[in-house]
Amino acid sequence: MKKVFDDLHGYVSLDDVEVRILDHPLLQRLRRIKQTSLAFMVYPGAVNTRFSHAIGTVYLTSKLGEILEDKGFVTNDEIRKLRLAALLHDIGQFPFSHSLGGFFMSKNFSNSDFGDMLISLTDIKDILSEGGYPYKEIKDILWGGNSLRGVIDSDVDVDRMDYLLRDSKYSGVQLGSIDLQRLMDNVNYEDGKIRIHEKGLYSAENFFIARLHMYQAVYYHKTIVGYELLVRKIYSDMIEECEVPGTPGELREIVQGNGSSCGTMNGFIQGFTTVT
Repeated sequence: MKKVFDDLHGYVSLDDVEVRILDHPLLQRLRRIKQTSLAFMVYPGAVNTRFSHAIGTVYLTSKLGEILEDKGFVTNDEIRKLRLAALLHDIGQFPFSHSLGGFFMSKNFSNSDFGDMLISLTDIKDILSEGGYPYKEIKDILWGGNSLRGVIDSDVDVDRMDYLLRDSKYSGVQLGSIDLQRLMDNVNYEDGKIRIHEKGLYSAENFFIARLHMYQAVYYHKTIVGYELLVRKIYSDMIEECEVPGTPGELREIVQGNGSSCGTMNGFIQGFTTVT
């Protein structure tokens, strides 16, 4: 058992399996990927990382899991699986986050596809299995048809709850404020569907409005989008001049250790994934 201090939520407890995953180079690389891509070019304080977001999402998963367990919607074992899914939900983030994500999306390859690849083709799956958690179950919670998926990935999920609060704090844009406790107290996930209790409707509305305003003021800010398009163009030019991966197949070869130049897992981590 280990405790990590998160500047948003305070101390977050992690069990031995979670610590092994958090210490893995593929998770540690998230320290060098900014949560809001190039938003710091407009909002200088927006330098929070995907790494801290992953830890915060684990914390909120526990908090929401306890509420859902008291209501009889999930078991303690399911909460443990949800925590692992929360820790791994951003493992497939590309450098510069959404900037290069958009480049690979144009090739029908998302960060979810990349995350699936990294879990399936590396020793992450072995760490999960050795801890008693079949990696296919965790992937099913993240990107499959598991009924628990809504906790991690839905219109009202712990991922969005954390990044709204975190991005608002670091950007200084006070538009991401949400009534987190009341929202969690009144949200249920049944049969893959989200159900908001009538008492929590105002909190849910506030959540959606806060998200809309953050997209308008930060995520889709015209200057930030312009910088992201520029980075995407630079990366496209690099593919022609340098040995950087430009297709899903090339990424797979690197992950499997069959690529050229930086075509080892160590080279992949230290090269393609170290830019922020």
